Amino acid sequence: MLDGAKKSIAGYVTKNQDDFANITMAEADIELDMGDGIKVNGRIDLVKRREISGEEKTYIVDFKTASREVTECINAEQLKIYALGYQKLTGETADYLEIYNLDNSESERQRVTEGLLENVSRDIREAASNIRNNDLPRKC
Repeated sequence: MLDGAKKSIAGYVTKNQDDFANITMAEADIELDMGDGIKVNGRIDLVKRREISGEEKTYIVDFKTASREVTECINAEQLKIYALGYQKLTGETADYLEIYNLDNSESERQRVTEGLLENVSRDIREAASNIRNNDLPRKC
């Protein structure tokens, strides 16, 4: 397992070392107080800025080493929460969410929109309500 982790990290460094100067945050803690006793904590793996077509864009990156199905299901929602946390932490809205799979060096990106942030806020409150009411449907 340790050898696999070392190989994954070495692969990431080799592929992305020219982009390291664009990193603005690493392992950044977030805490969201949604009101009504609802708090969400997390840690953003990486935030970087990149110039695209003359405009600076912000990416929130989450590193994974899991199957595609698990990555798509769980981590897409997790990254949306990170986007909300990043906004609270910095006062800025990130432009993209990126899941980077260390096992195969593939990444998937999603654009951040105001609708996305509004939806994740609603989803957090709904999840808290479901927990309080012991309404725990089996879905991702």
